[in-house]
Amino acid sequence: MPEPVFRSHNGLYSQLGVDQPGDFRNPEQILTNLTTHTGLPVNTPLEISINNLVEHCQAVPTALGSPGIVTPDLSTNPHTLEIPYPQVITRGGIDNSVAHSAEIEQFIASHPGDPTTGVVDSYSNLDLTQLGFDTRFSTQWAFRAPGEIELEHQATAMPEIEVVENVNQLFEFDRAAAIGFGQHGSQRVYADGLLKDRRYQFLFIRVANDIAAGVQTFTNDGSVGLYTLFTLPDYRRKRFASALVRAALSKSPQLPATTNPGDMSDKLFENIGFQNIGTRTVWIRRLT
Repeated sequence: MPEPVFRSHNGLYSQLGVDQPGDFRNPEQILTNLTTHTGLPVNTPLEISINNLVEHCQAVPTALGSPGIVTPDLSTNPHTLEIPYPQVITRGGIDNSVAHSAEIEQFIASHPGDPTTGVVDSYSNLDLTQLGFDTRFSTQWAFRAPGEIELEHQATAMPEIEVVENVNQLFEFDRAAAIGFGQHGSQRVYADGLLKDRRYQFLFIRVANDIAAGVQTFTNDGSVGLYTLFTLPDYRRKRFASALVRAALSKSPQLPATTNPGDMSDKLFENIGFQNIGTRTVWIRRLT
């Protein structure tokens, strides 16, 4: 498989309609220009983003002992984690909706006892109500083209940004993230084995001996995915999240970045150069 063109052709910005690295205001025109100037197959920003999410959402449960399967149409994994880790993610293009629905139905039939099934409809074009699903929420796909990023600068001193390096820190990060997302009693997500997975990095800010904010990144050959961005309630509005995201992006400026911002973080990512490239819908099916 050829490298994604965003990694191999960083010198083409002026020809591709990109004013500067990180500018991605006209995705369709840039993709047309990429094909014209490189002659290489193009991985669209949306598919690059979906692929990063698929690999990440397979790696986390696999480290906990639940491996999954990835086909051209779906990523499936019968784990027991809660959203944001779905059991199913659609992939392979918006025109695959018939195959997506059929394979989701097959997955449900092959796991009849699963109490909860979460589906990320990557293209927001499915109606899963007939299969017993309810819509939980929708979020955008946000994408940032490769480029340098300025680190956070402010008048007051910013606490040091640290990197998780051992199992105790990873457990502390896991529990702090659960509190940050209002899931105090949730099961552990990050297994110790992820510390040996070079695709993962966990950044955090500590205040008064406690982790106050953090972000987790997943870097594959094609992109940097930003996930689990959180700040504990007592430490919000101190720009900790912005500092963490900028620090994370600065580690692989040659790669595009992707995320799914929520209502509290969409403006943050927009200010850093992320552009909305689509919408995904999360569906939940619970046995009663």
